[in-house]
Amino acid sequence: MYLKTWKYIALLPLFLTISFTVPSYAQTFTLTGNLHTARQTHTATLLNSGQVLIAGGYTNGAVVGSAELYNPTTGAFTVSGSLKTPRYRQTATLLNNGKVLIAGGYTSNGVLRLARNSMTPLPGPLHLPGI
Repeated sequence: MYLKTWKYIALLPLFLTISFTVPSYAQTFTLTGNLHTARQTHTATLLNSGQVLIAGGYTNGAVVGSAELYNPTTGAFTVSGSLKTPRYRQTATLLNNGKVLIAGGYTSNGVLRLARNSMTPLPGPLHLPGI
């Protein structure tokens, strides 16, 4: 395997040189499948299964409430369900029990201050308890 060593200098109170190794396969991008709903300012959470949960976001002047699962093995996206409250610029945290906590963010009406969605993306349909 071909490895490159990169050096960066951080301007801290003292000068510090950081050196790390990057595998050659990590230096390229590969095309994959398309999302069912194009979006920006969404969250992408790596799940314990290796899949990635894509939730919420903003597209074409509208707030997105859907969620999708990305399978890196197949390169495919699968519609996974919907958030109770569509939002963008939210946070998503993988909890120890495998659920993903979606909190905060913005809706079409402004800032959300409450956590309203707890998602269980695998297996089966989403579990979205209300408040």
